[in-house]
Amino acid sequence: AIFKRAYVKGLASAVLLTAGLAAAQAQAADLNNTSGSALEAEEAITIGSGGDFDKIQISGGFTNDWNADVTITSGAASSAGNAILGSGSDNVAITGTGSLTIAVTETTPSGNGLLIVGDGKSASLTLDKVDVQRGELQVADSGSNSSGAASLVAGTITIGKTTTSEDEATGRATAAREAYLTVKTDSDAGSTLGNDQSTITVNKTGQLTLTAAASKTATVNADSLTIGEGGLLLINGEGTNKIAAVDLNIEADAFGVVAGSA
Repeated sequence: AIFKRAYVKGLASAVLLTAGLAAAQAQAADLNNTSGSALEAEEAITIGSGGDFDKIQISGGFTNDWNADVTITSGAASSAGNAILGSGSDNVAITGTGSLTIAVTETTPSGNGLLIVGDGKSASLTLDKVDVQRGELQVADSGSNSSGAASLVAGTITIGKTTTSEDEATGRATAAREAYLTVKTDSDAGSTLGNDQSTITVNKTGQLTLTAAASKTATVNADSLTIGEGGLLLINGEGTNKIAAVDLNIEADAFGVVAGSA
């Protein structure tokens, strides 16, 4: 009987432990205007399935600094997914000394990551470092409102890796595209990547796309823009795609600049 009671007590403890784990997992919520103070500390934050937050949803009126090192591991780059939205009654202008890494685990990297969009109000993010390893980072204006500009600025912006996952696994050289940064303009507000102090590098698995609608402008500003071996710079649309770089470096065997259509 003693052993029986001990066994039952053990089961009860296991049930309590399981319930505690479930409660902890259920506590993960969105990183938003209410919980944004988490970005103030110089600590690592993971956003995605099983991370510190399920997704990022920041909108107009956000007041916290971004000093944390944030990694996004899953979630769509969309208004309903991971997004910094210039919407509501005020613009959103986030600055800080932190970093942003896009490293999604979804089977298809494009379309998953983070969207920075002017949705009637402007949206901007200014950090020390941005690294798009796998996934997509989109910078887009509102498309319908001339006050909905969007911008992303960082001292160092890296798109893609110098080797692919298959390279590392097999030792063979491949040209798989896994990392995307898109600057898209559909209105007079405009979308901008970088400033005159930014160092932007597009590596083998990376693609930098500028796409502007007719009579609109998408802009890349940089102190240095390098399209590395295998990297891709894609120019789309019928509008003006402007690159203002003090140093523009295109590797001899890079994909280089490709003209496309919207």
